[in-house]
Amino acid sequence: ILAMESDVRDDIEAGRLVSVLDDWTPALPPLSLYYPSRRNPTAAFKAFIDFVRRQGGPTSGG
Repeated sequence: ILAMESDVRDDIEAGRLVSVLDDWTPALPPLSLYYPSRRNPTAAFKAFIDFVRRQGGPTSGG
């Protein structure tokens, strides 16, 4: 299968799946989110940003 590593990482670590063709797998850039800073984001949008930051690891910006 072709899957997001984060979705199958536990299975790979447990040995239920094996990663193959690693040399052919492109490294993807980190998720970027651009939005106008001069507007007040909605509560739902703020919650989404907080969720992505918690899931995605290190981030820049504030």
